[in-house]
Parts: sequence; structure tokens; C-alpha cells
Amino acid sequence: MSHQAKPSGRKGTFGAERAESSYRRQAGNRQQPIILIVCEGKETEPRYFRALRNAFRIHGLQVEVVPGSDGRGSPGGILKTALLHQKERQLDLSSNDEAWCVFDTEQEGTHPDLQDVKNRASQARVQFAVSNPAFEYWYLLHYECTDRPFTDATEVLDRLCHYLPQYTKSMNAFACVKDQTKIALANAESLRKRADVDWEQCLNPSTGVDRLVQRILHAAQPSG
Repeated sequence: MSHQAKPSGRKGTFGAERAESSYRRQAGNRQQPIILIVCEGKETEPRYFRALRNAFRIHGLQVEVVPGSDGRGSPGGILKTALLHQKERQLDLSSNDEAWCVFDTEQEGTHPDLQDVKNRASQARVQFAVSNPAFEYWYLLHYECTDRPFTDATEVLDRLCHYLPQYTKSMNAFACVKDQTKIALANAESLRKRADVDWEQCLNPSTGVDRLVQRILHAAQPSG
């Protein structure tokens, strides 16, 4: 008498339950720490960090970049997005994983709740890389060591165009500035040390992008 195999109760390869449980096992057994970068911008910042990541062999580290949506995001909204992705990816921010929020202030008073949001982020172990007044100030540091205050983001872009006349927010700026990355890091460090106010207070001008770039490069080697 033949015996029929009993149903296992398991779903097939494409079953949602199987995929979800597989993801949980993968996350639980993951060896490499993750740096999650949540950007305010939809093009400028994500393009830069993806190009930076792709230009290096990252040893023992995953770099994931989340672009912003259409319209200007608030610090609170960006933090909320970071926390959602942290939960989805099961990141352990108390251990080796990191989550960063990248955005700019545009001009004084644009984000009156910034310090409150930064305090909440600190409690959640989420780090901020804020540029004042614009992310392009980080690009500018690849060419000059300046702490002259800027009226707004447009003034930063005008100054940057002295060095990159073809600059647009949608271009691959990393390809233009990558050879001066060490100069930008040195300029940022010098300006941090001589500033009267801690750069973490987001004075004009300042940036936190150098800290994030330094963190990534610490685990990287040039490709090819």
C-alpha cells in the first residue's frame, strides 16, 4: 500500500511567509554592519554617497542610501523615515550598525525645531550630518577652506560655480571632486577646530558630512 506524503504546511519559494522568515534569519545571521544614510534630497546627496560607495571596496561594511521624496523634508520627517528603515532592516544602533540623516538648513530659522529633533535622534542613536546653509558647502571645501557666512544656499552654489562652472544638482559631482576628498576632510577638520561655536550647533557655514565620509572611508580601499 503506497503512502502519500503529508503536506508540510510550508509555502513555496515565492510565498510571503517564507520570504519574511528568510529575511529574519538573514538579518539575524548578518555579519557585516550597515550604515544607513537617509537623505533629504532626491538627487544631490544620494548621487554623491552612492558614487562614493561605488568608488571604493568596502570591507566588512554595507552602505545603504535612501533618497528623499519630492518636496522639502523636515528634520522630524527625515528622522521618522530613518527609524522606519532601521526597524525594517532590524539595525542594531546600540552595536555596530549606524543610521544617519543628511539634510541642510537653507538659511537661518528654516528649521526652528532642529535642536529638539536632534535631541530625539540622539536618544534613538541616530546621527545627523547637517550642512548650513547647503550640502554644496561640503563640495566647496574640496577647493577652499572658508568659514565666511553665506546668505543662503544660492550664494554657496554661486561660489561653487567658480570651481565647477558646469555644476547642477543632478550631476555626478563626486566624479569632479573625488581627487580632492582628503583636502575637503582636512579643511573641515581645520575649520571645526578653530570655530568659536561647535559645528554640531549647525553654525553658518558648517557641515557634518565630513564625519560621515570619514566613517565610510575608514572601512574602504580604492577599487580597481
